[in-house]
Amino acid sequence: MDDIVLLLTACINPNGMSYTVVQDIELRKKQYRESLSFYLTHTKYKIVFIENSNTDISCLYQKEISEGRLECITFDGNNYDRYLGKGFGEALILNYAYIHSKLIAQSHYIVKITGRVIVENVIELIDSCSLDKKSVYCELGLREKTTVSVFFIAHKDFYPLFLSKRNLINDFSKCYFEKVLFQSILEWRKDIHHKYSPFYLPVHLRGICGTSGAVYPTGNRVKAFVKYILYLFFKRFLFIE
Repeated sequence: MDDIVLLLTACINPNGMSYTVVQDIELRKKQYRESLSFYLTHTKYKIVFIENSNTDISCLYQKEISEGRLECITFDGNNYDRYLGKGFGEALILNYAYIHSKLIAQSHYIVKITGRVIVENVIELIDSCSLDKKSVYCELGLREKTTVSVFFIAHKDFYPLFLSKRNLINDFSKCYFEKVLFQSILEWRKDIHHKYSPFYLPVHLRGICGTSGAVYPTGNRVKAFVKYILYLFFKRFLFIE
């Protein structure tokens, strides 16, 4: 269990960030706290909560921090050009966490979760993954060449590859975080020692999309399994560039 860490990304004060529907600071703080409380209560994994608008909530979790269960990191990482969009900020958060987190340094796998979102079956999803090989588990949109980036599981060695491309992210130019993540996964799986797979279970999300304000749809177990089986049969044809 110490090989796996949950990484919750946060921006409590978006300060007018483009493509961000929920701007209310107190509402965002409430949503982050609810999400963090869920993972502290319903899992036994160590958690990194990293926030990029210099809004420190670590005083609320001194017990968990002192016990080594939780690491709270906050930094000034939300002052870049707004046209780049929140996806660029998300990549900056991941980069800062990768460099500065002590818990990540001690782990092998990072379960990346958008901090305001609750993945209700997170334990079941982690348990369903085969982590004997350096792997990335993420839902892909093959037709659109994009990903579902709110939740994915990746070996720590995947992050230098993805983060090396972070400066490509630009919402104004429609080069989104999700598309750069997709391209990074394509490159990752070319190495015979690396593995990519979708989840064969549905991802049950509770929360609203920060871009559109829409409620995340409930995952369907049958559809997820059928999609996984189709991937196994046709994966050799799916990634032809």
